[in-house]
Amino acid sequence: MRTLEAATWWKRLMAIVYDSLIVTGLLMIAGFAVLALNGVHAVAPQTLWFQIYPDMANAAAAGYDPVAELALCDGHLVAVHVKDSLPRTIRRVPFGAGIVPFERVFRTLAAMSYRGPLTVEMWADSDGVGDPMATVRAARQFVADLVDTTYSIPLPALAG
Repeated sequence: MRTLEAATWWKRLMAIVYDSLIVTGLLMIAGFAVLALNGVHAVAPQTLWFQIYPDMANAAAAGYDPVAELALCDGHLVAVHVKDSLPRTIRRVPFGAGIVPFERVFRTLAAMSYRGPLTVEMWADSDGVGDPMATVRAARQFVADLVDTTYSIPLPALAG
């Protein structure tokens, strides 16, 4: 019954979005990719007015495969939320210390020809040494290294 209620809610929401011609992004929390896209496609197949902003760490923390979730979003990504997580823990997990399969995620994004924004979420005060700028630089370098190793077509250099 919950799935039916949620699907009905999504169809109503998508009808409002489509009728209002509002450009909308959805921060995808685990498992909502299928439900969201089914709701969108039921109202307006291949609409440009609804896009998804997937969060790879939320999906992984909830037990979903972020790579499989991303594949469902192909053609509908407005941005990608980059962070790490542990099971049922979505905050204050340093990059590379959690369960997000970053290389697989970025290879999937490259295969999808994704060239949009990557939004990095990290906590500058959780580095343990009190150097938030070092934490920011390390997070930026972590993502830049992933892009460099997974995208075969060179991307423009990131501003320093």
